[in-house]
Amino acid sequence: MKVRNPLGLLFSFSEGGALRSIDAASIRISMTAASAFARTGSNLYLRKRGGTSTPLLGSSRFRLTESSFEARGSWEGLDYTCSLQLSTTQLAWQWRVHVVSRLEQPVELDLIYVQDVGLKPVSASLVNEYYVSQYLERRVFEHATHGSVVCCRQNMREASGNAWLLLASANRAASASTDGSQFYGRTFRATGQPEALRADTLPGELNGEASLVALQETPFVLAPGAAHVSTFVASYQPDHPEASSEADLEQLPALVRSFVDVAAAGVEHTPVEARFQSARLLQADALDDDELTQYFGAQEHVERDGSQVLSFFTEGPSHVVLGAKETRVDRPHGHIMQANVGYTPDESIMSTTAFACGVFHSHLTQGNTNFNTLLSVCTNPSASGLEGQRIVLQLDDGEYLLAVPSAFEMGL
Repeated sequence: MKVRNPLGLLFSFSEGGALRSIDAASIRISMTAASAFARTGSNLYLRKRGGTSTPLLGSSRFRLTESSFEARGSWEGLDYTCSLQLSTTQLAWQWRVHVVSRLEQPVELDLIYVQDVGLKPVSASLVNEYYVSQYLERRVFEHATHGSVVCCRQNMREASGNAWLLLASANRAASASTDGSQFYGRTFRATGQPEALRADTLPGELNGEASLVALQETPFVLAPGAAHVSTFVASYQPDHPEASSEADLEQLPALVRSFVDVAAAGVEHTPVEARFQSARLLQADALDDDELTQYFGAQEHVERDGSQVLSFFTEGPSHVVLGAKETRVDRPHGHIMQANVGYTPDESIMSTTAFACGVFHSHLTQGNTNFNTLLSVCTNPSASGLEGQRIVLQLDDGEYLLAVPSAFEMGL
């Protein structure tokens, strides 16, 4: 399902109404194309300040035409309409969110727009998010009217030039962030809940390993029966020869005025939620000292935080990392395993990679690890974690996806 404008800007959506990718000619503006097994890198979150939040894409009824998309739903006493409008005169788009309160008391709200950024040629092959991100300039500037504005520039020049993207709030953005580690945080692998959605504001600039940017609209109070409109705009340029600067903000007033809202027509679709998306993450219990001795025997080179054990080695030898440490590191712990290991490359060598966030196997290969791949590759387990082999546990109250375990043992 696709939405496009006459200039070649293309939005692709999944059957569940989630945004899969954004493309313009040969350039993928977003990072990777989401699938039924991987979370989307783009969404809009409606938040009750100091409380809960909900994603508006991928979980709402939706309808679309060739040039527009609209999602509708209700959440905790709030009715919302989230619409996408593509510009007919430039490579730009607008997200417009209309919220109406059905509550009996005032409520303080805000919205956060999240967008992964690649600005690289479209490729069906493996995308290394870490590699792409290190070449992406990501800056936060302050505009007198629109607040925090994010500009991204691909410093690795492609055939079309240095691709560039601007994102802003048409109302006013109170804060922004520029890296996925800021939005998801270290505990995301265990909880499935982005840490930024629990914070008052976004933390600003960080050019790390995951080029995912976020904008927070200035919070507002909605009275009973009242309505509010939030708008985010974005503009893409195939070639931006110079580094981003405050001069780029001069285009904002004209960009905001350039959109004409058109309601999406067509048949309304009910979101189709993938099984891996609907399953909750199982919260594993911490092991006490007696249990650690029972399972692993004598422990050597024990790493502690106060009285809490984080990791240790066994006489095996094996290295054991506990869940408490996994949620304190930026990158997940992983383990590469090989069968029929040789000192020279051989087509008979099997290899696989496991991660301590519930990825039991990924990148299962025979011989050449690029061409003979038998299982999907978990390229960024800190953010998606749904590739590779996963295990779903059926309990009395529903299905749970195994995630960060009590202990992750790495050995021969």
